[in-house]
Amino acid sequence: MKKNFIIILFLACSYFSLNGDGKYLFLQTDLGSMNVIAPIINLGLLDKMKHNEKYVFNELDWRTSGGWLEYSVKYSKAFSEPFEKINDPKSQKKYPNIVKFLNSVVENGPVFPHFYNKKNDFINKGLSGVDSLFLTPYFMIDVDALGKTSSDCECTLFNLKKEVTDAFKGISFSYFPEGKTEGKLFVFNDMGWYKLMFLRLGLSSENSPLNEDDSDHSIYKELDYLFNKNINNPWNSKNFTKEMFLQYELAEIFKQNRNLFEKSKLVVDFFLTPWKAYENLKNGNCFRADGSPYDFNIIKEFLPGEEQILAYYFVQNLMLLWYGANSNSIFGSDGIRIPALFRLFKRFTFSKFSLKENDNVNVFSFMDVWHEILAEFCKKSRKNWISFSGHGALISFDQDLINKQLNVGTLKDKELLKLLQFTLIDSCFGERMNIFYKNPSESEIKSYTEIFMGKAKKVWEKIKDNFPKKVR
Repeated sequence: MKKNFIIILFLACSYFSLNGDGKYLFLQTDLGSMNVIAPIINLGLLDKMKHNEKYVFNELDWRTSGGWLEYSVKYSKAFSEPFEKINDPKSQKKYPNIVKFLNSVVENGPVFPHFYNKKNDFINKGLSGVDSLFLTPYFMIDVDALGKTSSDCECTLFNLKKEVTDAFKGISFSYFPEGKTEGKLFVFNDMGWYKLMFLRLGLSSENSPLNEDDSDHSIYKELDYLFNKNINNPWNSKNFTKEMFLQYELAEIFKQNRNLFEKSKLVVDFFLTPWKAYENLKNGNCFRADGSPYDFNIIKEFLPGEEQILAYYFVQNLMLLWYGANSNSIFGSDGIRIPALFRLFKRFTFSKFSLKENDNVNVFSFMDVWHEILAEFCKKSRKNWISFSGHGALISFDQDLINKQLNVGTLKDKELLKLLQFTLIDSCFGERMNIFYKNPSESEIKSYTEIFMGKAKKVWEKIKDNFPKKVR
């Protein structure tokens, strides 16, 4: 009886410990600026876990969200230091090319929410502020403009100001209009971070290494000097190179395979329409509040190149599909939450598009094109990639990691995951996802609950007669 009682006690302790604070194998954070660098940190962690082509996790690998926050402090501090220097009136004089570039973005570049159509309506009328940021290639966000609403647009921005300033505290840019001593606050939006990543890596908008006579070369040299000062800065890491950057590699594939580039442009808008928004900007259909059009020849200087932007949006769709297959929402807790809408999103992944080539008409879907791209990635020796498409993540084609994810018990759509043929290590949505690197995952809690209840019932049946009736 004593042995059986200990079994019940052990099972109970195990069960209730599982319902405590979950632990994770990889960095988890809600801080927006950390989202940019988390994949670099997580790639370093992942490399340490590999032994003989398999990934082995030990007890020390697991941390709570709070534990990861403590772990990441030195990295976030090191990452914010260069931006503090750029904003400091005394030290920024050492980096005139970076400051000039960012000032030009504010004055002439794609800044949210200052895009309008010919009717002087907000360019993304009818969308929430978050959706607008998602669809249009804005480099920066005008923080002072947040918190305002306009009768000309149906989007309300009142809830964005605090979220944006809190998320990117310390990672911002202060613009000082000529003759003014008080600066205006701007933060980098997703496409801005993406552009800065290419500049930091010394890459042009053509996805090629910058030459000394390129206009952006002086910006790259100043960024290189700034970010190389601290060994803890993830943008000074051996894991942050163009060879490890998924979007760089995909842009290279687009450069070399123009047919695949053309097909990708067609299918990337299978549900959301980011490429249409980019073409809108390119074709001169975006205006300032005073009605004057944006000159794309000027604005493109602040944006990544076409192949790079297409790589960004293509991977963004892949990530949304992966998230949807592992949870019931596409965008996490703040976005699309209705399961039926994800099913619609998934269905459009297989919608057919056509492209005429010579006398032939090719018919294909987004998933078809992805499998063509995937075949190119499978030729490469690298399996784990840093990715940033408005949201930083580590994307892996390693079969061991893919199998670990497929073996999670409560996946929403295992068949879709098998079609995608990659897994993803995210640093933000861990609590809302069914993932192999969360312990305990919801599936494990459910599984252990069933085991506990089943075994406890059997043990109790055996020993209950040994207890007084009052206990029973």
